Amino acid sequence: MEEQIAAVIAQAQVTNTFFAEAYYFLTIPLMLLIHVGFLSYEMGATRVKNVLSSGIKNLLAFAFTIVTFYFFGWWFYWALPTGFTGSEGYMAISGIAYANAIALPWGDSAQYMGPNMGDHASGVFWGAFALFAATTASIA
Repeated sequence: MEEQIAAVIAQAQVTNTFFAEAYYFLTIPLMLLIHVGFLSYEMGATRVKNVLSSGIKNLLAFAFTIVTFYFFGWWFYWALPTGFTGSEGYMAISGIAYANAIALPWGDSAQYMGPNMGDHASGVFWGAFALFAATTASIA
């Protein structure tokens, strides 16, 4: 009986991971479509002489924001959840020391900056978070 319960629990954990990954893999393309809508709306709402500059501005803002977020935003996300004090957050999984260990895009922590084969949800979460940063930049 204990073995069957353990098997059910293991299967439930696999199912939870699958649904989390599937959710983010479905929402990331939808978030890209938001940017297509922003671009279409802004180009359609501007005067004819400004259409090209409006489109270029949106495309460059999107490209620049993704790169900037990769190098700086992910570190800030992990380093400053408690404000500018840099102190450790709940369960000691945030703060400047933690961010230096896990969120720098170079060195040993680079393995945590994208899809991790041991933890697929971290990669799709990073993708969704990067697109959220791009959405914020596009609106601003």
